[in-house]
Amino acid sequence: MRRGLRRRYRREQRFRLYGMLSVLMALASLVFLFTDIAIKGYPAFQHTLIALELHYDPQLLGVGPRPSEQELQGADYESVLKDALRLRFPEVGGRAQKRELNKLLSAGAAFDLREPLMADPAYPRSAREPLAARQLPGRRLRQGSRSSAIRQAG
Repeated sequence: MRRGLRRRYRREQRFRLYGMLSVLMALASLVFLFTDIAIKGYPAFQHTLIALELHYDPQLLGVGPRPSEQELQGADYESVLKDALRLRFPEVGGRAQKRELNKLLSAGAAFDLREPLMADPAYPRSAREPLAARQLPGRRLRQGSRSSAIRQAG
């Protein structure tokens, strides 16, 4: 009977050890998972602004000298943005680099240009406005962080 009790206690100790090990593994996995989520999600909390000199050129917009409201709605605002980016970063050359430069613009940047022009067609043809841009970590393009100032990254 003593031998049976000793065996039973050893089994119980092993069972407790296995339980503690499984709880520790679960906690380690949970810490790893939350750390991974935090590291990958951190860039989503960054906001970058770039100040661009914009020229509302009717030729770039694809409208006449006195555009109607419908012409202004269908105007090509992205070409104005791309032109402003190329002027701001003249050192960027080559097709691949220009594509990366254009990725700095947010999806709604063209709408940000259209709204003031639609509200007031006499809006100045040239204005200095901050535009939301997408952060490109690890790239050789210039990028800012939390301000409209541009600084060299790397």
